[in-house]
Amino acid sequence: MDDPGWMTLANMRENGTRFVDLWCQCGRHVTINVDHLSGKEKVPAVRERYRCIECGQRPRSSVPSWSRADRKVSGL
Repeated sequence: MDDPGWMTLANMRENGTRFVDLWCQCGRHVTINVDHLSGKEKVPAVRERYRCIECGQRPRSSVPSWSRADRKVSGL
């Protein structure tokens, strides 16, 4: 998970959201607050820290939760 093009949590926070959406292969979805994680961590790497409570697999993707973004910061 070392692609320089991936967004860091710090950059994500600067753009108005502190939440990440995790999507599992079984179809389960959860939105988590990532304030406790380092800003240097890449958004896709967040999924490696969690497991699905339904099937036990790691989520297939982790993306910024723009629906939870602070509109004042993001300008929307």
